[in-house]
Amino acid sequence: MTKEQAIEKLVDQINSDMAIFVGILAIVLAAFLYFQWRLSDKQIKKMKDETRQELEETYHFNEMRRDINGLNNNLKSIKKELDTLMDTVEKLKTSISNNEHDISKLGKLDNNLFNTSEMKIDYDSIQNSMERAMIESEISSLIYSKDKEKSKELVNILKDKIVNIISSEKTNNIEKIEFLSKAYRQLKNSNNNEANKLGDILHENYSQFIMPGLSIGPVNTPDMGIDESK
Repeated sequence: MTKEQAIEKLVDQINSDMAIFVGILAIVLAAFLYFQWRLSDKQIKKMKDETRQELEETYHFNEMRRDINGLNNNLKSIKKELDTLMDTVEKLKTSISNNEHDISKLGKLDNNLFNTSEMKIDYDSIQNSMERAMIESEISSLIYSKDKEKSKELVNILKDKIVNIISSEKTNNIEKIEFLSKAYRQLKNSNNNEANKLGDILHENYSQFIMPGLSIGPVNTPDMGIDESK
């Protein structure tokens, strides 16, 4: 073997060894990098967990989340109540609008319905009827009275009131006939002596207003005096 061949073989051997060395070195470096990456990943995860735990302990995120959830639920309830309230307000607006419309209709009614000057009320007739009713009530008191002095007082009161009714232009003849005929029958059918005397006075002075079928005496001047001789 010549010197050049030996050198060439030595160089080839060195290159082969160098390639093997570089391959081994690459494998070792790759393994190192892999384990370094794994270690870094675990450290990062651990750091994250530790940081999260520290923040949780410091700021109580779980409690904050619970509070936030509670607030959200309250906000939902409030929103629901507000929606219900708004519906109620809209209904009230509609009701008020309808009432205003009805009031407007009432305001347009003919004012003549409320104009008392155009209402045909016969106040004189009403007053006359009330006076006759009061006289009839006093006649009833006289009929059933057992007190002679009180009966005489009632007769005097009734005479004046009956004169006013009969002499009033507000009382027509039909009303006079109905009123006096009824009063006469009640007075004459009574067991009260004073009532009977008053009935006789009515017949003597106002026989023209007594209904047919009853005793009719002469028409006298209506002085309504009681004849003490009877």
